[in-house]
Amino acid sequence: MGARFSELVDNHEPSRYTPREYVSWHDFECYGHLPDGSYFGVGKLRDIDECWYDDFFLVDAEGRALAYAYKHFRSVGMPEAAVASPSGKSIVWLVDGQLWTWLRNPEREGFASFEGHQVHIPDDAAVADARMNANGVMDVWCADGSRYEYACDADALLAPGKWGPLLIYPHSLDLYALERGTSCDSYLRACVEALPGIAGLLICAYAESLGSINLPGAFREVRFASDCDCVEDYMLAGARLERVVLPVGVREVGQHAFAWNRGLCDLVIEGDISRIAGWAADAFEDCPCEEEYLELRRKAQAE
Repeated sequence: MGARFSELVDNHEPSRYTPREYVSWHDFECYGHLPDGSYFGVGKLRDIDECWYDDFFLVDAEGRALAYAYKHFRSVGMPEAAVASPSGKSIVWLVDGQLWTWLRNPEREGFASFEGHQVHIPDDAAVADARMNANGVMDVWCADGSRYEYACDADALLAPGKWGPLLIYPHSLDLYALERGTSCDSYLRACVEALPGIAGLLICAYAESLGSINLPGAFREVRFASDCDCVEDYMLAGARLERVVLPVGVREVGQHAFAWNRGLCDLVIEGDISRIAGWAADAFEDCPCEEEYLELRRKAQAE
């Protein structure tokens, strides 16, 4: 706890593991231990074609292989460092600028094979360093100077906001999550329950399903990632927002995109306002910032 990954490079040691049948023992690089005595790391595993590949997996206290983290790990590379959260419910590792995570599956009462996945950072920024803290929230430093926090057990990536951390959405709701039946609503509820201080969202370009979701009442602010170029019709209508930040990359805002947010007073539009001329006139209908927005839009059209 409290050590940067850059200080933990090559901090692993030779160990061994065996299949459940204790047929033979194989080499294994141990990166760390969980509270129950099991340990995790990288070793060579044999697939159904009888070929041996490097893979990230978990071994119990007696050395028997339990579960495999990621079926395509062999194409990623050896971790620079890997650590477990204080609770032992998640394992996180860094490799080639990418952060990967493996969460304990409560339904299976343990780590399940093939459920490791990448933590997607906004703008595909490379992770330069990370640090696990005693509260289970990891500091993440990126090569482009951006900083985030990753709440490991909740699988929630956070960015700084005006009133509190913003949940980056979605950062890992990929096919893996959909296969498990994880809906957007349940993911947001679970994050808020685990991290009650969340004050809003930072929405990435590939978020398309928020229009039918009732955002938690504590969500006061919404920002968009720099690569988000379009805000869909009715995307956040009636969501009880107080602040919206639209970066330079947003080129289009649809009809009633933020309408009926009756507390929305703080509207921040970054960059050249000339692009506002083509945005929907009713995008902020019945919001306190509506007149301000319409005046900016009239000015953009006149210019």
